[in-house]
Amino acid sequence: MKTIAGLFLGMFAGWFCAVGIIVFTTLVGVGVGQLGFTQYTFWYYILSVCLCVSLLIGSRAARQQIKFMMFFVIAVILVLGIGFLTFTEPYTSGDAFTQIQANMLGLAKLLAKVVMYVVPGALAAFYAFLAYEDLACARAVSRSGASREL
Repeated sequence: MKTIAGLFLGMFAGWFCAVGIIVFTTLVGVGVGQLGFTQYTFWYYILSVCLCVSLLIGSRAARQQIKFMMFFVIAVILVLGIGFLTFTEPYTSGDAFTQIQANMLGLAKLLAKVVMYVVPGALAAFYAFLAYEDLACARAVSRSGASREL
């Protein structure tokens, strides 16, 4: 991406691809409930992954940080393993060790849900920031090169 218009067009292309996938899966009736997703979180994940992919395709600076897509994969694995709709059951009976173990399990599930909700959007925002910063650096380099020629 060489200009801010290219950045917006790339993000629009990612959004357009996400809407196409969402419409297709809705029309086909793909049941995302079996995977642990609710309808709106599925849309959130699809939109985030499409924006990430479009920014990775269009920006060299974002492609240099492709290793962070592993966090997205981890979030999807957490969704498939834990799911969004799981609740912790309070243990009122038992010894202290059982209560501590139940509290630690509840805390782990809460932290996993935070990761599942935050990572996709944060990753898309991070790649957008990298692409925008790369535009500023490329523009500064082109201006300094133009002034040297004079």
